Amino acid sequence: MLTLEVSIRAGEQVDTIVQDLAIVRKTTNIKHTWRPDLRDERDNMGIELARASGSEYLITSDTRDFRLESDLNNDDIRIVSPGGLMNE
Repeated sequence: MLTLEVSIRAGEQVDTIVQDLAIVRKTTNIKHTWRPDLRDERDNMGIELARASGSEYLITSDTRDFRLESDLNNDDIRIVSPGGLMNE
């Protein structure tokens, strides 16, 4: 039963974090002054949104694809997994 209790608490913590992130949202207009050329169009959109909004982090489970792109300069955006963010 201890495992179940820990899992429920962890799930509640994730819900709280997601709700807090939704409160801190920022509406941003995207102007295509810079366009990444990643393999997955959804990754392009993620980078564009992160840059346009001035985000410090792009949180994704797909960190590998972002790091494989040699022409993608992300010095100003940290690309981390959800677990990686929790460990910072």
